[in-house]
Amino acid sequence: MKRGRKPADYTLYLAGRNSGKRVMVWYYQVRDHQGKRVQRSTGQTSKGLAQKYVIELIKSGHLIPTTGEHVLFEAFANPLFDLNHPDNYFNQRAQTRLPITRRTYDGLCQQYNTHVRPEFTGYKLAAITEKVVEAFTKKLEADLRDGTISLVLKSLSLILDEAVKLKIITDNPATPFTRIYGHSKSKATEILTDNELSRFLSVLAEPHRSLHDFASSTGARIAECLALQARDIPAQINSETGLAEIVISKQYSDRYGLILSTKGKKSRRNFIGLELLNKLQLLAGRFQDNPDAYLFSDNGYRPITESSVRHHMQKALKLAGITKHIKFHSHRHYANTDMLASGMNYKLVMAMIGHSSEKLQKGYTVEDELIEKNITDIAAYRNRKAV
Repeated sequence: MKRGRKPADYTLYLAGRNSGKRVMVWYYQVRDHQGKRVQRSTGQTSKGLAQKYVIELIKSGHLIPTTGEHVLFEAFANPLFDLNHPDNYFNQRAQTRLPITRRTYDGLCQQYNTHVRPEFTGYKLAAITEKVVEAFTKKLEADLRDGTISLVLKSLSLILDEAVKLKIITDNPATPFTRIYGHSKSKATEILTDNELSRFLSVLAEPHRSLHDFASSTGARIAECLALQARDIPAQINSETGLAEIVISKQYSDRYGLILSTKGKKSRRNFIGLELLNKLQLLAGRFQDNPDAYLFSDNGYRPITESSVRHHMQKALKLAGITKHIKFHSHRHYANTDMLASGMNYKLVMAMIGHSSEKLQKGYTVEDELIEKNITDIAAYRNRKAV
């Protein structure tokens, strides 16, 4: 080190960032307390902004990078999830050939602030081992679904990847767990018994109770249930069959707030009994002046969200003491299995429930004729379920 040169002295220089777009960015060079030169990017293309960035680092005492044994997790990770920081993860990816959407970044930020940051605040990066990550993962398993766990671990992993790139740590201890939850770790979906379904529905409040009752009776998908409007509910049952017919021809896109065609792009007829019809009519009655009002809604103008449905579902399963791995799609399996177990023809079941496979759909071009011929079987099934 030259005489009179302090460790905090720095120089700025312009260099191309290796990002595939050859962006010219200002870097600063500084010598650490051992006299070794260290270069870091300011993330700025303006020299004035780069100088301000370095001055802030000097004020905070972070100009000279410390070794892995002393780097705190929170101090290292927070800038990655701060949009006001030039080196945040969103900006870094924007400079590469594999940028991420703002929605993805916001999701990672949410999981970081909700789960990762509270858990690892106070940890040093070098102290985060596979055993630590494994213990953290087990905590997540108690409260979260696999998809959410995967996103939480992804946010943790990208932080540790950055630390590896900067040679603060030698490897990423979260990698084995992101691979497990990102791919192969998916529990098999189970089906409720009649008794479990009854207990589950009993702890739900409206409109969630009727929504799940309708799904388990018809095998409708969650987006198809949310698309139901007041005008879709029949005024009365058929006096001959004792059934009310409901045509499922649309689904609601929670993401775009639009009505779309069903997954198989084909309408299908389904039937419900008097008890469920009365429940749906009560919900529709709240919006007498608006036939286009969404049935499973608080105000009629927009249905409840899929995330709200799933949240209330998992809460109700716990209250009912049900420990099975149940998802909303389990209702579809329940309806399919229950109809087949009652002796209904499998082609009739598929005509009522629908199938996304184009190959199978081609075999069901005579659904209306099939339904009409077997309407007595459908009525017998619904009457049995009502007992």
